[in-house]
Formats: sequence, structure tokens, C-alpha cells
Amino acid sequence: MRAAWRRGVRGRVGGRPPKLNNHQIKDLIQQHADGARVPVLAKRFKVSQATVYRLLNLSHLERAPSQSSGSR
Repeated sequence: MRAAWRRGVRGRVGGRPPKLNNHQIKDLIQQHADGARVPVLAKRFKVSQATVYRLLNLSHLERAPSQSSGSR
């Protein structure tokens, strides 16, 4: 309990820093849209295929239009 409190007081967030910056992520997404395959992108950006799929899925969710439940 005390250790958790101390971590909170120090302001530590934790976690690994991102491998790719925002410019690289946009570039990866654009290259995929242009036809580059996931294994090629993973090697090109030196990340795992899982990371590429995660970034592509996140980008897809951000661009998805919001659906209103009131229209029928």
C-alpha cells in the first residue's frame, strides 16, 4: 500500500516508450493504404506484425463515422 502511494506521489506513469512517432505511424498507415503488406511494413519499421495490426486497427477506429442510435 505504501509503495503504491509513493509511486503515485512521484508521478511515475510507467510503460515502455513508443517505438514509432506520430509521423512514422501516419507513414505506415499510408503505405498500407497504398498496398504494402503487413509483414513488409513490420520489417521496414522494425516492429512486430502485431504492432502493425494494432496501429492499423486503431487508425480504423479513429476514422470510423459515429453512428447515431436515433435514426431508424
